[in-house]
Amino acid sequence: MDNLNGLTIFDGEYVNNGTIYCKKCNGKKSLEITLFNQKKTVRCLCSCEIDEDRKKREQQAFIENQIKIDTLTKKSLIGEKYKNVTFENCNLGDNTPDYKKACSICADYCKNAKRNLKEGKGLYIFGEPGVGKTYLTACVANKLLQSNYSVLFSNEAQISAMVKCTYKYNSTENEDDVINKIASMDFLIIDDFGTEKFFSNGENTWFQNIIYQIINRRYNDLKPIIFTSNYSPSELIIDRKLHEKTLDRICEICPNIIKIKGFNFRLNYEELC
Repeated sequence: MDNLNGLTIFDGEYVNNGTIYCKKCNGKKSLEITLFNQKKTVRCLCSCEIDEDRKKREQQAFIENQIKIDTLTKKSLIGEKYKNVTFENCNLGDNTPDYKKACSICADYCKNAKRNLKEGKGLYIFGEPGVGKTYLTACVANKLLQSNYSVLFSNEAQISAMVKCTYKYNSTENEDDVINKIASMDFLIIDDFGTEKFFSNGENTWFQNIIYQIINRRYNDLKPIIFTSNYSPSELIIDRKLHEKTLDRICEICPNIIKIKGFNFRLNYEELC
């Protein structure tokens, strides 16, 4: 190997007029600088080295982002059944005009996720069982996760179980810890809202207070909630005996109330994937 002013000339390089060049891209790999009033030849990156370095940094950033998304997905509780559904591979849009409109609204919601998070705006989607509400909100959840937002994809039964686990004698968490975790997520999705009892035997149930605390915390903190339900907002009051103060907050959080009509997809789920 030759050398130039103390710099080793490697294979794949050549020297012309006192400058080292890359044989591959013919870009300069050395330059002359003045340091302490003395001229000195130093190495620099040629075009292909700069490009290779950029690709390595992009690849590393991609890997780190995928690790972050995988971590967020595990914490989201979305489950295996829905973790890969997207707006792109969703075939439910062929169901009814209502569903096509709902898909469009939800896709637009994700496009404006940053603004919706800042303003604490959510969605309320309701309709008969099996019309695809859960599938659609799973598409929303996955899109938000891909954008590095923290999401909790849950339902009332899971939330109830999470809180009740803190009542065990060996629990390291208390009720407030669980509520704080749920309240801290960027986006909360509550599927099948209204299935748990809010009123029984002439009095409010334990869960009535829990769900109010969660919704009220997120309402006060301007954190979005996305609901799916078999019940309209008015039916939550009339049929499910939800507190009016809770519904008031839901309606303010969710300016978009979407009703979906259609046939039951759940019987033919295999055809959707």
